Amino acid sequence: MASLTTQLLTVSILSLQRQLLHYEIASRSTWNSEYDFIIIGGGGAGAIVARRLSENLSGNVLLLEAGGSETAASDIPALYYEWVGNPDIDWNYPMLYQPNLGQAYQMPAHMSVGKVLGGSTTISGMVYNRGNPRHFDEWDYRFGCRGWNYKNILPYFLRMENQTDRNYRLNHNFFGPISVSSDWAESNNLPSHIAYIKTAQQAGYPLIDVNNGLTQNGVTLFEHTINQGIKVTSSAAYLNSNRNRSNLHIVTKAHVTRILFDGTTATAVRFQRAGRNYTVMANKEIVVSAGTIASAQLLMLSGIGPREHLQQLGLRVVTDLPVGKNLHDHSNTILYFDVPDQRQSYEPVSLTVQNLYNYYVNSRGPLTMFPNAATYLVSDQNNDTEWPDIMTEMVRSNNRWDNLTTILSQYPPEHQQAWTEYWGPYVGRRLLSLDVQLVRPRARGTLRLNSTDPFDNPLIDPNYLGDPRDMAAMINGIKQVLTRITNQGPFAHLAKFIGNPVPGCENLCPLNGALCERYIECFVRKTSVAVFRHAGTCRCGSGSDPNAVVDERLNVLNVSKLRIVDASIMPQIINANSWIATAMIAERGAQMILDDNDI
Repeated sequence: MASLTTQLLTVSILSLQRQLLHYEIASRSTWNSEYDFIIIGGGGAGAIVARRLSENLSGNVLLLEAGGSETAASDIPALYYEWVGNPDIDWNYPMLYQPNLGQAYQMPAHMSVGKVLGGSTTISGMVYNRGNPRHFDEWDYRFGCRGWNYKNILPYFLRMENQTDRNYRLNHNFFGPISVSSDWAESNNLPSHIAYIKTAQQAGYPLIDVNNGLTQNGVTLFEHTINQGIKVTSSAAYLNSNRNRSNLHIVTKAHVTRILFDGTTATAVRFQRAGRNYTVMANKEIVVSAGTIASAQLLMLSGIGPREHLQQLGLRVVTDLPVGKNLHDHSNTILYFDVPDQRQSYEPVSLTVQNLYNYYVNSRGPLTMFPNAATYLVSDQNNDTEWPDIMTEMVRSNNRWDNLTTILSQYPPEHQQAWTEYWGPYVGRRLLSLDVQLVRPRARGTLRLNSTDPFDNPLIDPNYLGDPRDMAAMINGIKQVLTRITNQGPFAHLAKFIGNPVPGCENLCPLNGALCERYIECFVRKTSVAVFRHAGTCRCGSGSDPNAVVDERLNVLNVSKLRIVDASIMPQIINANSWIATAMIAERGAQMILDDNDI
């Protein structure tokens, strides 16, 4: 084995090389006065659209990203938690008061959105999960987003995928830009995850491939967008190898403030960079890929949105469309488990020289992984057994239980003593966390402008669990987890649910304890958190649909030369982690743009 000095020197050189690559992609400081295509947002969708449109060298493309470059540290899969809420690369938008979410925590609750090249793919959990085929069929047949059924969109899922585990074959591809890997080879290092999977199998949940389109009913070890131990973001997959294309200009730290129109034709974008304002013309199309929050905000600032709302703010109305409606997201309740024999828990992830050397040189070790065991369940509020509405994820916890001060900082000062008593027995221990998520929410919220200042946060109200059926589904999902999986088999021998009543929910039903529905509802309201897979603010639908913002080819209705290509167009959120479906939208949207412009 190399000496400590050699390891340290090697890590320093390799991390610097990685960082310089990121800086190179984001180094442009000049640009043209006009382009054929201007793409707003370099995140999960925009980076993909930029790559695909610039593959034809006859046209030129400008990609504008409000954030900066990725970093060598953000490439490390195991450091996922460190970036959520980090103001350097997370917009961390405050939300309006949510009565069914996080009542125990400091307010306001925040919504994470990537502010960096790669967008939210840079700060996400990297899960490769396409979603249930039924969602896409409904987009087409129920919501009028014609042509977006599963049969038609499957080729675009395949186009992006580079499946590196040859055990996955049916409906998979091995040659796309997004590398996908599994953690099965590391199963010996994941005793808690394997115990959970074996227990779920014993409880009747078969081992499945969630991405082959056959069934979601079962248990799996999620695959991730990780390539040889390095996180794969949209920027890494689509821009790194194309950074020197002469017809693709990537400008970072460029905050687009308005889309300009000549009548109802989009002609240019205005953006601010380093305190100065610039205007760039678009000869063919402007593509908005700023994400569910920023795309809706930008459209309204540019005069596209609900007429009454825009007029109240003194904005000129270009066209009256329901921008900002239909906002929705998954919600998540975290169950914590103690592991009596701490040797059976996972080792803490730390940035030791040895771990970093193993990461950079061997592409192995704890820094290269973010293991995630998952099940899909059908709640008693769901009458379709082939379309689950509850998803569970057992992830590696964030290892912060060694610091009581850090734990307490998330609670209001007046409640910290009660939470000290709750968490005190577990300080210094490695806990397991199991996320129980409502992934087919019925409730819908809104996004509105707070002012006409493009740098002012919008008013975000996802209305988490606002439909009584959503709360009932979440309660039932938690009961299923605690009574059908975690209380038996190998997992029950490994870990014990922390079922002490949380502060504020004591004495609700002492006879049934943690399984009492009144207690579970209180527990959900107190401790649930957002999942940041928001969608729907610029809904796709037919031109005659009063709820639609874009048509089936993603053109903004009633105007020309303007499209939206990102998760905001989803009429209904998928029951999965959203980055791969967003990538599919980008692949298909880019092809539509090429076809419609005869390229």
